[in-house]
Amino acid sequence: MLAYVDAEARARFASLMQSRDDIVWISNEGAGVLPDTRAQLETLGIEPDGRFVLSVDGQAVALTGPHGQSYVGIAVIP
Repeated sequence: MLAYVDAEARARFASLMQSRDDIVWISNEGAGVLPDTRAQLETLGIEPDGRFVLSVDGQAVALTGPHGQSYVGIAVIP
């Protein structure tokens, strides 16, 4: 759903979610939607090829189909 709001609102939302230690934030968005996702994939040498990125607390963990119909785990940077 974050693709439907502007970049500033996405950044504020991501910051709010990452500041909370009482929740686990799980997202499934396009690679360019969240502020740091594309950079994480580039660091790992991964091209999303139109797939979505499943992230936990802002950390990319898998490439997925847009509606979760596929899942490919990725190596996570410690």
